[in-house]
Amino acid sequence: MQEGIRCSNGRLALRMPVSAVTVLCTAPPPPAQRVDHFCCAKRRCGGLWRSCQGRAVEVCHSFAGAGNGGGAGRPKKGTGRFDKGDSNDNSSWRINIVVLVLTVSGYACWRHITKPYSWAAYHEYPGKVSLIIPALNEEKCIAATLRAVQSLNPLPYEILVVDGGSHDRTKSIAASMGVSVLSCDAGRARQMNFGAKVAKGDLLCFLHADTQPPNELVAVVRGVMANPNIVLGGFRTIIQTHGKTLQVMTLHHLIKTYYIAMFLRPVAFVRGIRCLFGDQTLFCRAADFKAVSGFQNDLPIMEDVDLCIRMHEAGTSVNTHESHHGHSRRGRISMVMNPVNETSGRRLSDWGALHATYVHFYIALRWYFGAKPEQMYKIYHDMYTDNHR
Repeated sequence: MQEGIRCSNGRLALRMPVSAVTVLCTAPPPPAQRVDHFCCAKRRCGGLWRSCQGRAVEVCHSFAGAGNGGGAGRPKKGTGRFDKGDSNDNSSWRINIVVLVLTVSGYACWRHITKPYSWAAYHEYPGKVSLIIPALNEEKCIAATLRAVQSLNPLPYEILVVDGGSHDRTKSIAASMGVSVLSCDAGRARQMNFGAKVAKGDLLCFLHADTQPPNELVAVVRGVMANPNIVLGGFRTIIQTHGKTLQVMTLHHLIKTYYIAMFLRPVAFVRGIRCLFGDQTLFCRAADFKAVSGFQNDLPIMEDVDLCIRMHEAGTSVNTHESHHGHSRRGRISMVMNPVNETSGRRLSDWGALHATYVHFYIALRWYFGAKPEQMYKIYHDMYTDNHR
């Protein structure tokens, strides 16, 4: 039997010869290794983000469980089922995540409103602005949009209406107003890409057919794009229907620019990404747009947010500055607070605020968690059952 020393916890610790202890205590320490603090921080952030993504998936499942009877908790190991005994814990996690996201995005929105980005502080970008308008069966509003565009001061270099195969008088109305009318296959992303390919301007501006831009559109686009750090921009949008402003939806449209970006890409949010949508009249440099191959053709919806993420990651062609760690600088995405954009709230008025918010959240989450383009196409046609597509 080996001899040992009885410890206070009752365990038996083996005796070690004095010579062995001396060798262990006097052995030289291993050579110090150089620590890459950037890589360490990156690993920690990556692990934190992966854990947050896992929690987000659990929260989404919990919401689904709550909608089907409530009280869904964490999934049990090996069963894939939820333990209702942990519903209170998941409820607190849901509340904490929502409060955190809304607080930070609300603060960012407040900062943007109280200290808006001054596009006039920069000299105008010396480029030509090409205005691209995708349209499909828009005979009721295309004339008003073109009248607003033709009254801009200064005027854009060119106005391109890209028709996706309208069955009404959209093409004839646009042609009668003296603008260039192009035709291609239907699909908003495909139509905008086709217009960008034909456009001759250095700056591209994408305007929806039911949206009226501010009178200073061209000057604002040139002023914002004069900042070499900004890769993509858009306008704060006022949602109107029948001459009445939808206050709640307009406020939500403003705030979601921040909280969606923070929820989907929290690290990128700190580095300048914002989630702009098509009815905010997106604009960018033609070179930056072509560098990311434009919009994703096979996306029937969420093509605007997808473009925001890819252009943010690619950075600008003007600013070629490299960081100390060899990583290219990310491009900022900016929302112009003043002047404002005005867009039609015809669909939101028919749906109602709650239903519209539910549809947009559902589509955004399905897209973010990896739904394929064909799945997004089916979701789009299943949920957009009105006549405003």
